[in-house]
Amino acid sequence: MHIKKIGLILGLLALTGCSAVTDTANTVNYVKEAKEFAGEVSSFSSDTTGLVRDAVNDETKRKELETQLKQMKSDVKEFTGLTPPESLQELHGQMESKAKSLEGGIDLYLKNIREGKLDTSFIEDHPLMKQVSDINKIYEDIKSLGN
Repeated sequence: MHIKKIGLILGLLALTGCSAVTDTANTVNYVKEAKEFAGEVSSFSSDTTGLVRDAVNDETKRKELETQLKQMKSDVKEFTGLTPPESLQELHGQMESKAKSLEGGIDLYLKNIREGKLDTSFIEDHPLMKQVSDINKIYEDIKSLGN
């Protein structure tokens, strides 16, 4: 009888320990993915800022911009498809909301490119980089939890 109880207790301890290890691994993996996404967003920001203005009058730059917008949209979809660990769900929700807003801005830019309506007033009225900045701020919050 005592052997069964000891076995049951050891089994529960092992399962609990495995759960903690899994949670830690999930958190580490999520933070790694969030860091990668934030890096992609940051690169997008620095690569796209001047390109957007150049694309108004240059067909080659417009095609380059369109390619970068489509790639960023793909990156957003990949990130928003992640399942965050429970401890980071709130921050992920905030980052996901900003990422979806970024995706909406990208869609608007792509639509205006297709329709030939990309001009300086459109760029000034639809600041795509605001969402980029917001995403980077939320990532900094996530990163600070890992320290």
